[in-house]
Amino acid sequence: MIIKLKIKFLFLFFFYLLIFDFSAKSEELVIDFSSDIDSIFTDDVPNFLYFKNEDVPVYVENFNDILNFNKSIFINLDDFYKLPSNIESINLEFSSNIAELSYKINDKLFSAYSYFIQSDNNENKSCTLIVPGSGINQSTEIFESNATNYHYGLRDILKKDNIYIYVKPNEDFYSVIGPNNKKLSYDLITNYHISYDGSYSASYLANVIAFTKKLNDICDRVRLVGISQGGEAVLISSIFENPDQAFIISGFYKHFDLSWKGYDQILIPKLNLFLENQINQSNQDIKTKYFFIWGEVDSFFYSKEAKNLNLCNHFIFFRNISKCIGHPLGHVIPKNTLEQLLSDID
Repeated sequence: MIIKLKIKFLFLFFFYLLIFDFSAKSEELVIDFSSDIDSIFTDDVPNFLYFKNEDVPVYVENFNDILNFNKSIFINLDDFYKLPSNIESINLEFSSNIAELSYKINDKLFSAYSYFIQSDNNENKSCTLIVPGSGINQSTEIFESNATNYHYGLRDILKKDNIYIYVKPNEDFYSVIGPNNKKLSYDLITNYHISYDGSYSASYLANVIAFTKKLNDICDRVRLVGISQGGEAVLISSIFENPDQAFIISGFYKHFDLSWKGYDQILIPKLNLFLENQINQSNQDIKTKYFFIWGEVDSFFYSKEAKNLNLCNHFIFFRNISKCIGHPLGHVIPKNTLEQLLSDID
């Protein structure tokens, strides 16, 4: 009897200890940022936020708010690699120059955003989704057509289409903003997703895939366009959900398995295994036409591709459905080359 009472006491002791510890940790999350604020919120937000509603930008006051943001965009890797078959309830709404896409994965609601620029021709039902490359607030740079930015030229070149410029979580008007009016450091985002069997990159690519799926339903023709990291994102997304055309500008090369990347690039566990499996298979069921473009004075691997144009014939997947093109510039949008290409295929 005494032994049983001791066991019961020990059980209750550890149970309450566990509850107390959890409560203490939860309470710690809601404390303010205090003197650490400038190391938590580090980057600038755009000078003018083109869009505000009750959901974006995301203003946070404590660590619990940051945790809730991470949870809201989180997708586990099992669900990511099942895309797009598990996407449902896609709804697209417009507010001025903004498009908001709502969709569900396994009954969890997600929101994705883009800038929207209507075609010069209101009758045109062709759509282009631009995926920005790495860097701070790049979608706003594209939207404002900043002449000093490496995306410069895309908005003007593609103006015959209805243009969607995808906005990543914690970028542009979708920024997570702290009390010092700076944007949340990715040190508090990237680690969370990897630690829980996800990836920030997978979360933002899920949005791109969902956008592509919706545009395939409502547009006569769908193009995905991206440079650098945006080009890689276009390639990956187009394998999941096939647009009519995919333009990968300085975003992929034959020796992709070397994975020369920083933490701010696309990092998803098992991604190279997935890509290897896909691009070494036949493309007989693929409707997408791929256009790979590189600059001759770009970084080493891209420059090599621009001069040799080997990728289109190296992988089975890209044969007969792709075109490889070099241009004399660097890591920028080759306006003349892209304009001529679009003129040839339209």
